[in-house]
Amino acid sequence: MKKILTLMAAMSAVTGAVANDFDWQSIPAKPATDASNMVKGYNGLYFVDNTFSFNVDAGDEVQLTVNGKNLTVNGKNLTVNVGGTELNTELKDGKISFKATAGGQVILTMGEQTAVTAIYVESDNYREALEKIKTVGKASVNEAVAKISDYSKKTDPNNMKDGKELSFEGFYTAIKAQINIEAEKVAKLEAELAKRKAANTVTQDWLRDLASQLEAVKNNVNGIVTDASDAERKYNEVTQTLCVGLNNRIKEARNNDTGTYYGVALLQNNRTKYIYDLKANGYADVTKPKAEWCESELQNIEKDRDAIKNNAMELLSQFPNINWNATDYNAEYSTLKNQVGNMIARAIVERDYVKTNKFSDLSDNVTKLDDVLKAKDAEGNTIFTKPAGYDEWAANVKKINDFVANTDNRRLFTQAQLNTMPVGVYTSAETSFEQFKTDFANQAEVALNKLVKTAQDNIDTYSYKIAAKYQNEKDTREKYEKEFSKLQADLNGYKKTITEKQYEQVVVGYTTIADNIEAINKAILGDPTTGEKGLWTETLSAQKQEVLDNNAAAAKTLTDKIDAVRANYNTKVTDGIEKWKTADFADRDMVTYLEARQRALFDIVNKLDKAKYDINSDVEKLARVIDGVEDVEFDPNADKYRFTGKNEADVDYSTIISGIETDINTQLDLAIDKANETAYQFFLNDAGTDETMTVNDANNIYNDLKESLNRGLNNSEMSTAAFYAFDKRYKGILDKAENNGVGENYLVDAKKKATEYYNAKTMADNIGKLTTDYLSKIQGAVAEVNTNLTAYTKLYEGVSSRKVKYTAAKAKEATYVNDYKAATGAEEDDAKKFVSSKLNEISGVISAFSSELESKALSASKLDGTKTFADFDKGYNMVTRYQAYQANEQALADANKLVANVEADITNLKAQIADYRDDAKAIGDAAIDKAQTVLDAQKKDIEANYAKLELGTTFPNTIKGVLEAVRADLKKAAEDAKKQQEGGNLDINGDGEIDGDDVMQKLDESKKTGDVNAFMDFVNRYLELIAE
Repeated sequence: MKKILTLMAAMSAVTGAVANDFDWQSIPAKPATDASNMVKGYNGLYFVDNTFSFNVDAGDEVQLTVNGKNLTVNGKNLTVNVGGTELNTELKDGKISFKATAGGQVILTMGEQTAVTAIYVESDNYREALEKIKTVGKASVNEAVAKISDYSKKTDPNNMKDGKELSFEGFYTAIKAQINIEAEKVAKLEAELAKRKAANTVTQDWLRDLASQLEAVKNNVNGIVTDASDAERKYNEVTQTLCVGLNNRIKEARNNDTGTYYGVALLQNNRTKYIYDLKANGYADVTKPKAEWCESELQNIEKDRDAIKNNAMELLSQFPNINWNATDYNAEYSTLKNQVGNMIARAIVERDYVKTNKFSDLSDNVTKLDDVLKAKDAEGNTIFTKPAGYDEWAANVKKINDFVANTDNRRLFTQAQLNTMPVGVYTSAETSFEQFKTDFANQAEVALNKLVKTAQDNIDTYSYKIAAKYQNEKDTREKYEKEFSKLQADLNGYKKTITEKQYEQVVVGYTTIADNIEAINKAILGDPTTGEKGLWTETLSAQKQEVLDNNAAAAKTLTDKIDAVRANYNTKVTDGIEKWKTADFADRDMVTYLEARQRALFDIVNKLDKAKYDINSDVEKLARVIDGVEDVEFDPNADKYRFTGKNEADVDYSTIISGIETDINTQLDLAIDKANETAYQFFLNDAGTDETMTVNDANNIYNDLKESLNRGLNNSEMSTAAFYAFDKRYKGILDKAENNGVGENYLVDAKKKATEYYNAKTMADNIGKLTTDYLSKIQGAVAEVNTNLTAYTKLYEGVSSRKVKYTAAKAKEATYVNDYKAATGAEEDDAKKFVSSKLNEISGVISAFSSELESKALSASKLDGTKTFADFDKGYNMVTRYQAYQANEQALADANKLVANVEADITNLKAQIADYRDDAKAIGDAAIDKAQTVLDAQKKDIEANYAKLELGTTFPNTIKGVLEAVRADLKKAAEDAKKQQEGGNLDINGDGEIDGDDVMQKLDESKKTGDVNAFMDFVNRYLELIAE
């Protein structure tokens, strides 16, 4: 006892110095202690004479774990003394729990058969700290997150990009990142609390420091939310308020309402107010924009405006480091507003000058005159000279057209600026052009009259000479006189045009008139550049040319025949022999034989080339002889000038060519015969390739199919009747005679066609067509049959497995009768009748489907066994697992009812929040989304478990609870949303109370923002709330 008193005194000395947070587990029955009687390894726990002692403070909660026989608290087995007072408490499930009402020592005196194995003490300081972390730190963070949560899904219908409303998600993320910094501070404090609890150092001093830090966190997150709200207000100002003027100007410019009177057409159509011209009645003509691009350019201005607004949204994502001063938004919007008028002014210019081709016509005139200045006479001298000021004029015209060609400057110039450039510059340039036309016309007249004189001299001179040459040949002379009369008439017309000095004809058309006059000279003297003869030179060489042409025509008849023989040879070698040598059917013997034929052909074809050379040489020699004879000495009837078609040995070239052709065809026919025979034998007897299939390939396809059918029959995957049906069907693909005349007949048809090719000696060229036209189609037909075979075997397995089930069930019929009696309490006869009728029913169902399957085996893919198998399984389950079946059916009914209730709850909540404010609606929407997700998942589970006959177990154990929890969540969400709608958002200062303090704070806010309407709305809702 003395030791115990000494221990109590020591403990009293330290009571209250530190917090009491202990977690002593697995305490030994007879623990070792140090000199102060503290249990080793259990700091703060003392043990003397079967008595444990430790300190507590008022409010500390204690739990003892006790083992022993016939335990009684404050009896002979265990005494609990707290602060000098024995504690009257209960021992429950080996645990004693109590709360210290005052500080002091806890003394546990144990009997011989009692052991305290664990002591857990939780200080009041710890619980206070934990509560502050929860209600101040975490609550302020959670409240802030809740306040900004709308931003995560919120979009701005007034700020679009790529046709979509911009999202505040980036803003939300940035705000959340700032709140997360404060949340991390709370998490660190919570972690520190856990460490202090373990170290028993949760002191009052630390509690005060904790409260200060948590209050700072609360102030910080409240400040973050306030700053975010300010940022959103600034954003709304930038994206809505500041651009009102621009929006109105754009709306005004887009005068596309055909039912609105817009003003006097004569005035407005030349002003920069509207993009569409007005009709005489003052209404818009939406088919006549001032320029086709007006709407698209107006849309570009809108895009530039939207880019400014998009940038504002981007700035929000930089929260809290937003620099709203980086852009002068007023200036930006004002510039765009002015550009609307500039754009319309530019459209007026293009309407009046570009669309009417005034600018382009002037540019075309520059081009035409530049071309005129390039004109030169026969000696290469320049004909025209530039008038004074020409280069400056041309440069100005280019500036005008370059200006309007630039689409990037449509918004940059005012109407006054455009009246100077390009309109003013154009007016001046048009005046200069009229002066230039007269100058160039005078220069053209002088130059063209020189050409006229030369042409007239040629007509006069050579018409006389030709008339003299043919004075004794009246018909020929009169023919030439008519030709010269035509030329004179043409020249007279040109003289008249030149005298009139029309700009387009004599200046722009200078080259045309000059060429036409020169054409008169060429018509008389000929064209030395092309060799074309004129009226004069034609009379000298006409007879020579006729003989030369006849010789060339005779030679061409022979060389064309040679080319035809050569072409046939080339085709047969290139498209025949060379391809056959590398074909799938080629063998060494055929290749060797074909190459021997090619060597023989090489020598023969050389003779063909020599014959062509000899013919051309003979004609060329005759041409040289004719060219060497003077025109006046030439006798067109002399044989020495004519090609007779014979060589120097007086042998006809046609005979030589025919002999060579016969020799070539002999070698080609030998090659064709060899290739034809080789290809035919290959098709009938060898294994082919994918590109060149053979009879063996087709038979192998069937053999593989037959082997697969044999395995299926041996493995009981089909009936014998189905086996023979599918076997005959596969045979019919190759030979329909094997399937009662039904089938594709591909192999038989291919063999028949091969015989035709062979007899026509075209087998080598057409062997591939046997594959594409017939044999390659076998696999497609097989695939179609396989589809039905696969469907058949799957259905056959379903039928067979259920027949086995039925047979087993029939054998145990008596057992199932007893099971049914036990489950329902039915009489023996009723039970037998039920089981027997169900077995007969499922037997009939599966037997009927089995018969249908066998009769329609070849079209099994069109059969559906789903209902049949489901009906069988349901009847089978009713017989073999009646109790589970009944539970399954009842569970389905209960599940469907509960699902309907949840769906009704969702519908009701949607209706309830339909007219709520966004903040209140968000509560309901979140609950609805969550509920719908859970409901969809549970409906799938219901369906799956019902199919497996497990719903009777899973519904009451899991699914029911989940769905009832969903209903509870929806009910709570309805209450929370209603509370939020009716006044939750009136708690301006966030102190949990809605009172005068909130009214005063709202008043202060309204003074700062100038939004009186918002304050009055708040007051009205506040009065409604307190009136309730």
